[in-house]
Amino acid sequence: MSYQFYSLPEILDSLGGKTGTVVKYTETGALLFTDFGARLLGLFPSRFELNTLWVAPDLRDRIAQNSWVTGGERLWVSPQRNFYFENPRDFEGFHVSPEIDPGVYKRSGELSYESQFCLMDFMRNLTYNESIARREFQILEDPYKTDLCYAGVRINDFLSINHTDVDVSAWSITQVPTCGPNQPGTALFPLRKGSSLISYFDPIPDDRVSVEHGYARFLIDSQQPYKLGVRPEDVVWENKAKIVYVAPFLDESCWYCLVKRSDDLPRAQCDCVDPAISNPSGPRGTVQLYNHFFDPNYEYLPYGEIELQFKKGKSANGKTVCEGFHELLGYSGTKDQILKLARSILQIDTLPEIY
Repeated sequence: MSYQFYSLPEILDSLGGKTGTVVKYTETGALLFTDFGARLLGLFPSRFELNTLWVAPDLRDRIAQNSWVTGGERLWVSPQRNFYFENPRDFEGFHVSPEIDPGVYKRSGELSYESQFCLMDFMRNLTYNESIARREFQILEDPYKTDLCYAGVRINDFLSINHTDVDVSAWSITQVPTCGPNQPGTALFPLRKGSSLISYFDPIPDDRVSVEHGYARFLIDSQQPYKLGVRPEDVVWENKAKIVYVAPFLDESCWYCLVKRSDDLPRAQCDCVDPAISNPSGPRGTVQLYNHFFDPNYEYLPYGEIELQFKKGKSANGKTVCEGFHELLGYSGTKDQILKLARSILQIDTLPEIY
């Protein structure tokens, strides 16, 4: 089963007026924002073509159910162990509190959203009432000045947790589509020589991840659950681009590329808060990649995630405050155009190897 890509009118129709929306246009593209979940739900390099972000089917019903599984670009609270597992010691009882996502965001400006929420810390058995999450979006011109169809945005994510000395950070998650094992996506990321990658779950097989010259690649096909992390010490800080996702649309004559760029990430392990399930006391990642899985007993949701963990929060005035800035860029073109763009962004000499 392949993923169905959606146009802007199709997504608006699927929303059915269940949430407030804002549509912004670039020279060639469009971006769709929703009050529900403070999401960037649509990123269209060409306003007449298809979304480069994964979006769930039946959006109207999911919003009515207050579900977090809608797709797009979202803000979560890290670490996952503390706030999403009811038994954090053993990483059991996974649960996404609706206080976190979708939250109760209200639009405070054209592209500014704020939610007051209650955060349960299962690790410390504490509740942080009257915490604040804020997202601010700014439309961004193409920083690479390409001739391709393009749409992009700068995102400021902010958290204020109503307690001091909480190990917490803002966590940016972008859900990306995949057409499955026959037309998979490839997540590419700059990497230092001699780096050591983190497997957050089970060890990742060699046919799903590989380290190349100056970069690494990770398979996104939504078949098996794997998560990869990049330690701060292995990040190429000279390159603002941290993840480059390339994949075909269903019509393989057209490809797309998503880029997450940021300099606002932890530079050392002491600023990283998200432990791996496979080794909780081991190294932690600031750049993360996730491949969702196929289970015949559940709804098929063919997506992956490209993620950034921002710096650990700091205590101020009785609260723990954390913030992170990044850019999310979308491009579309032929396969050759997209791979040449990826080569340029990764700052490597040859076209990247893809799955």
